Amino acid sequence: MKAHAHLSPPPGDPAPPIEIELKLAVLAADESTVRQRLRRFARMSGTRTSRMRLETVYFDTPDGELAARQSALRVRQSKRRWVQTLKFGSAESALSARGEIELPLSASGATVPTPDPAALIAAGAPGWFAEVAPQAVVQRFRTAFERECAVIALPQGRVEIALDVGTIGAGGEALERHSPICEIEFELLDGHSKAITAAAGRLLGGEDEVRLALLPLPASKALRGERLARGEAPLAVQQASATRFSLAAEAASEGELLCRVAGSAADIVAANLQCLRSGYDSTAVHQARVGLRRLRSAVRLLAHAECWPASLTLQLSGLARTLGEARDLDVLLTTTWPRIERALAAHDSDGLLVDAAKALHARLEQRRQQAQQTACALATSPDVAAMLIDLYAFAATRSATGPRLTDKHARKLVLERIEGVLRRSRRFRKLDVAAQHRVRILAKRARYAVELLSARLPAKAARTLGKVLTTLQDRLGLLNDAEVALGLVLPMVDDAALARALIDWRMQLRDDYVDDVARDLGTLKNALDRLD
Repeated sequence: MKAHAHLSPPPGDPAPPIEIELKLAVLAADESTVRQRLRRFARMSGTRTSRMRLETVYFDTPDGELAARQSALRVRQSKRRWVQTLKFGSAESALSARGEIELPLSASGATVPTPDPAALIAAGAPGWFAEVAPQAVVQRFRTAFERECAVIALPQGRVEIALDVGTIGAGGEALERHSPICEIEFELLDGHSKAITAAAGRLLGGEDEVRLALLPLPASKALRGERLARGEAPLAVQQASATRFSLAAEAASEGELLCRVAGSAADIVAANLQCLRSGYDSTAVHQARVGLRRLRSAVRLLAHAECWPASLTLQLSGLARTLGEARDLDVLLTTTWPRIERALAAHDSDGLLVDAAKALHARLEQRRQQAQQTACALATSPDVAAMLIDLYAFAATRSATGPRLTDKHARKLVLERIEGVLRRSRRFRKLDVAAQHRVRILAKRARYAVELLSARLPAKAARTLGKVLTTLQDRLGLLNDAEVALGLVLPMVDDAALARALIDWRMQLRDDYVDDVARDLGTLKNALDRLD
């Protein structure tokens, strides 16, 4: 029997079954070890694994209406039996709770039968499906994989663990485009969702075992197949956008909000680390880092949410530091360095500074490549995989601790954050570099607070504050990029003239922007007065 989410259905409506599962990607080199551990777990539960071959065809309307609604309609054959399934809900989370309706489908011969929308509607499909279903659905892509699974019993509940190995195929009848499947799923059959993260943690390996990098996989087979059908890469960078983290409307308390933020951040980080398994991607690194920043900012903001496990703070800091070094060098060499070169060339009549800068650039590029390799290694780190599973475990608690998240309380939290920015930025022009950098950090946290709590704030005031804080953060960010650049570059400079020129460039940049920042701070104060 499928597990059910802790949500109440509308009066008179039957609650559709909810599939609660966690997906982890398995490296090809680890498949054998994972299979052995799965079989051992089955024996410990007094059972054996079962194996089956699953052939699945996914359907959608010609204009992709189901995919646009993060839903999937499939027909699957197993042991000469056809089953149709409709899944609806977020398809871009490694730990998902999705509506699932599964019904037998009569068919004759080897021809893939067409889904029966009427039967799915009668079984409790969401209301919008009735509008979509009458349209003629077409085949979009297929999956074919071997599944080995077992049901294990844990103190928190029963979990079905399934190891899937095969391929996704798309691109017409010939299935010209393929992507491998090598993943393990933990589906809750009954009990608490803690059971699936506990099972996943055990599969990663204990102290006396080789630990595996089973990185959470936020993209479902259906989502990867749809991307493949469109001619795109099956895995894509996930944006740590304000919309993704505007979660206050869904939470009743600080603790519940923090759990939701943790789940979103875990998905952002996991999805972007998955991209790094195929090679370095500067955008993936940046978005993973922003996701971590939003989470860490929320932990600081929601200080009364005592449910937060302190052990995660140190782990997240280490991950952010490694990603940060790669990101800082990316920004230095792609954005800041061209500005430095232009400034040097404008005051270098004999070309000596430019020549010295070119040699320095080559050394910085080597350091950047090393930082990129270190960042990519995070995607195959057992420690990072375990940390993300712990983060999902925290998210799944949906803790109700901490103060109630009322509109008044949200406004108070935002006021405190912005007042902190204004207090620390008094006489901004005269502040030293460290104090100005502190203002930038506080402004960033204030912006994240406004975006997180926007649903609990007056709409116009939230938009104004968000816009002002974004402008302020961007200007302060330019100053910070210069400070970061000098921090990275000056220790490597052995040419006194070049060092002086770099410091002069930094001071000129500060002079160019400090008045603009001061004006932005005045605008922020006016916007805050309207909120208060």
